[in-house]
Amino acid sequence: LLKRVRVRQYDDNKLYSSEILAILLQENETNQRLLGEADGIDILLQSLAYYKRRDPHSQDEVELMENLFDCLCSSLMYTPNRDRFLKGEGLQLMRLMLQSKKMSRRSALKVLNHAMCNADGKDNCMKFVEIFGLGSLFP
Repeated sequence: LLKRVRVRQYDDNKLYSSEILAILLQENETNQRLLGEADGIDILLQSLAYYKRRDPHSQDEVELMENLFDCLCSSLMYTPNRDRFLKGEGLQLMRLMLQSKKMSRRSALKVLNHAMCNADGKDNCMKFVEIFGLGSLFP
């Protein structure tokens, strides 16, 4: 599924793979752990980076983008994946998406919420302040 999601251009297989992946990651810690161990966080971030300066072209592509964000949110419920997100510069990407004022903005805010909630998100909170992320939230 990660190989299908990694493909650059949009196709139906990528959409279906993202839907299945989102379902598998919902409240299943084993799958969240496996995703993190397979560098899935980086793959999701690379796939989402396409949308930091562009809006999706079709309704299906909007669904794909939302599925990828949902996968990332679900995977961040597993604490070790938050460190992978931090090391993969996920905070910086989400900050750029917030500033770009594209369709991905709302979902980026949702990912930041998942990355920085509870005491487990302390490192992400500290880094977000260091990269002046609060200025993106409160212009």
